[in-house]
This record gives sequence, structure tokens and C-alpha cells, in this order.
Amino acid sequence: MSDVSSQVTEHKGETSRQGGGHDGSSFRAEQRYRAFLEFLPDPVFVSNLDSTVSYLNPAFEKVFGWTLKDLADRRIPFVPPGEVKPTRAGIEKLMAEKVLHGFETRRLTRDGRLLDIVVDGAIYYDAADRAAGQVFTLRDVTARKRAEQTNQALFRIARALYRFPRL
Repeated sequence: MSDVSSQVTEHKGETSRQGGGHDGSSFRAEQRYRAFLEFLPDPVFVSNLDSTVSYLNPAFEKVFGWTLKDLADRRIPFVPPGEVKPTRAGIEKLMAEKVLHGFETRRLTRDGRLLDIVVDGAIYYDAADRAAGQVFTLRDVTARKRAEQTNQALFRIARALYRFPRL
């Protein structure tokens, strides 16, 4: 796979091909990658090695509220203070293992909501097989976690009900 950031820099109808021209098969492959990322229902972002954003898919914009125009070449300001240390540990793991699966964390949205997120990520490489950046998917599990908490509370109530037969 060639440089992912150049493959996904099309945003809202504008195409940018960094690094020069492509032959027909490379361009078609680029279009397939782009269509795939645009279609995914989960938020995806691609960043450079310095963690600055080079691509956000529409699901990222919908869930988190930022657009590529807001964040291009910037870091995403969505790590809450209590998640800084675990996030650094996750990034270190990603850099060491080249892939990160099922990293549970919390992230802020542009409007200040706090979401429970499961992150999967990978390092991607350029044509010379050098690390070029990272690609991440972020699955919002906030509703599922809240439902689990509600179910646990109801289970505790149900277990305690036998002590109150007159209810």
C-alpha cells in the first residue's frame, strides 16, 4: 500500500495527490481505499508520525464534530486530562508492536461530551517501507457501556428484592 495520507486526502470533492502522478492502477487503488474509508460507519483518522491529522472520514466528523479543515496538520484536542498517561502508553505500544487492538479509553467531542471509545490502530509505511504515519479507527461504545451499567444495577436490585417480600 502506498502512502495512506496521499490516498485519502480527497475531502468533500477535492482531490490532492501528494508526491506526483500515479499510473492508472495506482490511482484506481487509491480510489478504492478512499471509498472504503469514506464508507466506514466508525470514525477513522490518519495522522503523520508527529500525530498531526492528514485525514478524517465523515463518521469522525459526525461523532466528534471536527472537520478536516478544523484539524488539518494539527493534533486532535480530544484526550481528556485523566487519559493522557494511558494514551501515551497506548502510543508507545503502537510504535513498538506496529498495531494496537481494543485499546479502551475516553475521548472528548468538539462540544465537550465525553465518549467511551475503543481504538484500533496501525502504523502505515511509504513506498520505501519507512514508517510514514498512523491510521486509527475509533468505535464509540458509550451507549453499550451505559446499558451494561444499567443492567448491572437492575441485577443488583433484583438480587436484593427477595429480602423485601412485601414489595
